[in-house]
Amino acid sequence: MIKTIKRFSTIAAFLCFAGLANAETYAICMGINEYAAPKDAAGNPMKDEKGNPVESKLFGAVNDAKSYKKLLEEKYAVKEGNIKLLLDADCNGDKFIEAMKWMVQTAKSGDQVFFAFSGHGSQIPNKDKADGKQSVIVLQNLQLVTSDFFKELGPMLRKSGISSTFVFDSCFAGGMARPPMGVDIKGMMIQGSRPKFLSKVGAKAKVISTPNLNSVKMAIKPKAMAQDEATTAFLFASGAGQTSADVRGEKIEAHGLFTLVLTLILNEQPDAPVEDTVAAIKDLLKEKKFEQEPETECSSEARASQPLLKK
Repeated sequence: MIKTIKRFSTIAAFLCFAGLANAETYAICMGINEYAAPKDAAGNPMKDEKGNPVESKLFGAVNDAKSYKKLLEEKYAVKEGNIKLLLDADCNGDKFIEAMKWMVQTAKSGDQVFFAFSGHGSQIPNKDKADGKQSVIVLQNLQLVTSDFFKELGPMLRKSGISSTFVFDSCFAGGMARPPMGVDIKGMMIQGSRPKFLSKVGAKAKVISTPNLNSVKMAIKPKAMAQDEATTAFLFASGAGQTSADVRGEKIEAHGLFTLVLTLILNEQPDAPVEDTVAAIKDLLKEKKFEQEPETECSSEARASQPLLKK
């Protein structure tokens, strides 16, 4: 049985969050199993240390995106028309920019937006970072979106009165891999697999251009009226430099391990506070001998004590 999540720490925190109960929610759920084949600088298929072609395929990412959509509709009453489900080939750079513009343009002050990504993550060199590395997510056509984009987007949305929640089931701060392990969760043996996907995804991988990313930020509407303070929450499947498990077995569909446990918890307790939910997942994975350590980052302590989304 998954660890029981404690209720809100204070009634005041609940009332503060419930004050925006009539807000609209707009969401993007992205899942990528089928990636374009990574190539080296000469345009040849990349190979691993043994000389075999690098395997970029995942198994659970598409199911992850579908699970988030179902969770939003059934537990948070999000309208189907307010959710964009992007899978595999629809998760290229152009579709990403188009969907992000739709989300931030449609949302108004007092609304909330939700973005979930399941797929490969990686790192690229960046001399301006303390460790010399820039965290990225990898889109289907091997275009990259940096962590800086999302970190800048959250505060911009808050200034416009829009709350935001970002969930990444990828190794957001490092190369994405899904290690081979087995774990018994709710009586089901789940087996993982690890695609041989290099942390450097090759010469064909390019960061989405600054003008394109800036076009998303420019689409955010100015705050039109006074609203309760907006918030931001990030949920990461693993810590900096860690891998994230892709699990599958005879008794369950393939999923990212983090998404599997997160959605199990929230289907039972959709009002569980973000900090307690992530702590419960972290404790469970540690108990089952996974090195993966989920993390959360919120714009305030009050946001950490609130549910994933307001209803």
